[in-house]
Amino acid sequence: MKSKKIIFAIFAFLIFAFAGLLLFKKTNIFKNNEESSNNQINDVAVISQNSNEFVFVGDDSYLIKGKLTDEKFRDIYEKLPDTLYQLEFNDRIFAMDKTDDVNDMTFSLIQENSPTNLDKFQGTGEQENLIKYLKLAVNGKATYPKISSLANRFESLIDPEEFHTKYADYFIETSDNYGISALPSGIKLKLIEFFNSDEGKNYRYRTKGNQTSRDLMWSGELTGLNKKEMAILLNHTGNNLEDRYMLLVYALPDQPRAQQYYLVYNEVFYDKVLMDHLKYSADGEDYSEEIYMNTDTKVTTPYNGILLKQVNAPDYALVYDKNFDKMIKYIQQPKSQPKAENEVE
Repeated sequence: MKSKKIIFAIFAFLIFAFAGLLLFKKTNIFKNNEESSNNQINDVAVISQNSNEFVFVGDDSYLIKGKLTDEKFRDIYEKLPDTLYQLEFNDRIFAMDKTDDVNDMTFSLIQENSPTNLDKFQGTGEQENLIKYLKLAVNGKATYPKISSLANRFESLIDPEEFHTKYADYFIETSDNYGISALPSGIKLKLIEFFNSDEGKNYRYRTKGNQTSRDLMWSGELTGLNKKEMAILLNHTGNNLEDRYMLLVYALPDQPRAQQYYLVYNEVFYDKVLMDHLKYSADGEDYSEEIYMNTDTKVTTPYNGILLKQVNAPDYALVYDKNFDKMIKYIQQPKSQPKAENEVE
């Protein structure tokens, strides 16, 4: 009888100990992660793992908040902006869903998602809000973020192997090509075509000396309002002792689809050339340079244009002509003034 009581007591103790362990785990499942809130998030085991890695190569795309799934965490959720992060070229993200429809995909910055891994992740300052939100998502308190984009999201996300073979050699920034990654995706695609052509195989985007990206890139409205059209100077790689540049000017059609840029001007220069805007803003004021357009008096262009300057040469202006659908080059002197022998029409 006495031994039965002892066995019963041991059994009861084990039951109470097991119940206490469960209670301890339940009450400690979350630890402090946001000191300013009573709603606490803590580390748990890896919630999900997915091998669907993508590289972003698009434009104007954002990771936005998903849905809140636990009202106890509304305070943290509402303190975060709806737009968590603007994706940048070469950002790596991981799809959290087994679906082929990118519109239904949700994403994370890391493959194995846990608060510990997120704490270890070396993100940028711009990714701070996104990381805070991912800590909600990884604990099941909110759904993972989705992509919001005006562009075609299928074309904006590619697999790492395609990125390596198609983009990496041309658009990964180094000390002498700073700014190249910021080009619109449509311009990148056109440059890839050019670099792989016979005419462009010896040209690359590269700064020399004191040049910056502002010296080699021009952006503005060449053919119409609210168009982000581009001019870019590429350096010939065959001879480091001489300056030789290819100027490429790209425009957008009146009804652009998926950033379908097309070439409206190209020219080779055998010396350094400076580019400037005919229309610009400064200190809150808009300014417009008047130019000669085969006239004896200066006139104003309806849209922007590119002013070209070189040493020991007259200035030229490139202005879009709608009838010919290309840029026309105008020497900056009165029409009646005789041209020097070294001046080009």
